[in-house]
Amino acid sequence: MSVLAPAAAASGASVALRRAHAAALTQLGFVQTRQRRFGTGLAALEAALAIWRGIDPLLADSDAAANFGIATVSGSGVVTGKRSGVVTITAQTSGVSGSVTIDVN
Repeated sequence: MSVLAPAAAASGASVALRRAHAAALTQLGFVQTRQRRFGTGLAALEAALAIWRGIDPLLADSDAAANFGIATVSGSGVVTGKRSGVVTITAQTSGVSGSVTIDVN
């Protein structure tokens, strides 16, 4: 992260570099959340979201749009809508998994 952040924030940074930075932050946020470090995980995911939003044109870019947050899930399982759209949430614990598709209005 310490290598990507300054380069991605530099004037004229390529879309590929900004995508790489956003993808790294997204993964970092997910890892931190899985480690129950919710504050730092959320901060990383919000930073990634801000980068994804800055990639133009976001709506025509399926790689970036796929990473644009529709909803978040708290550690206790509460789903909070962030913007309109359909999202599938999958969870797994003790070898049991399940999915639900939610239409956020």
